[in-house]
Amino acid sequence: MTVRRLAALILVAAVAAGCGRISEGGVPEERMPLLASIWLTSQPAEPSAPVQIEVTSPGDDRWSREHTFQPGEELIDSIPLGEGRYRLTALDGSCGIDLTLAGEREADLVLRLGTDGQCDFIQAAEHPYGAVRHDGFAVLVAPGSRP
Repeated sequence: MTVRRLAALILVAAVAAGCGRISEGGVPEERMPLLASIWLTSQPAEPSAPVQIEVTSPGDDRWSREHTFQPGEELIDSIPLGEGRYRLTALDGSCGIDLTLAGEREADLVLRLGTDGQCDFIQAAEHPYGAVRHDGFAVLVAPGSRP
């Protein structure tokens, strides 16, 4: 096998395996997902019971992030992600919302918690990433693994 043929095979394998593509000039170009984010708050701001939040990516059963807010803890969260499709759920799936995040955008969500254990998500706004300064401490939803 010639060096040139080996280099071509490596290039094709790298592009197929990664986030790249071949430009018109035959040069590989990397195409990483653009930054996107979810800003999450709740009503009431400090729930009286634990609230588990989970973010998953439809089509990828191995990827999830989750965090449990403790009773009396302010539910405020910044969830940095990449552009793409996501599902956000709360209270072990009692409520959820499907989102498609565009690159360089941030979705502001409010989790409304009822006294009867019911919940729902409301998308309050969507804006360019970094265009709105959110006040308050943010807990980053940590990477987790799904069973």
